Amino acid sequence: MDVSTPDTTGTLTQAEKDKARRYLAETKAGFGQALNGLSDAQWTYKPEPDCWSIGEIAEHVVIVEGRVLQRFATQFADAPAPAADRDVQQLDALVMRAGVDRSSKFVAPAAIAPTGQLSAQEVLERFAASRARIDAFLDSPADHRRHAMPHPVMGPLDAYQWVLLVSAHAARHTKQIEEVKAGPEFPAK
Repeated sequence: MDVSTPDTTGTLTQAEKDKARRYLAETKAGFGQALNGLSDAQWTYKPEPDCWSIGEIAEHVVIVEGRVLQRFATQFADAPAPAADRDVQQLDALVMRAGVDRSSKFVAPAAIAPTGQLSAQEVLERFAASRARIDAFLDSPADHRRHAMPHPVMGPLDAYQWVLLVSAHAARHTKQIEEVKAGPEFPAK
């Protein structure tokens, strides 16, 4: 089998693992750079009363990653098989595109809404820990392609697609952080 062709038996190819790891590293670096050197005023600044601060955006990212990891640990092995006729490569690409698309805005459910209680250091520590766990999951003996857990917008996704989506989600919110930072009222320090 060609290393770029997904193995629908469940095992990830080395090319898939490498792609996921590159994307995880790229989005981790971008997220870290976006948060680097922010003052408390910048961390808590809200462009509008009903908008999230950078701190809240960042907290949301780590909450989501934690919940996905929890689902991997508790639900993935018992999740149903994905549709046999799905186009795996097309869905992989769609997940990566849709995950970063900021043209559609969503209201986060309460379970993944931020509390505003985490410091930048706490967010970065949790983010690094979740990324390390996701990286380890890529090498686990799990049948990454044999089970699919539902996503509220995208439908059933296999574990590899969830890993890509987690990375894309961080990239999406890194863009949101940069939008807040570019606003005319954003504190200079």
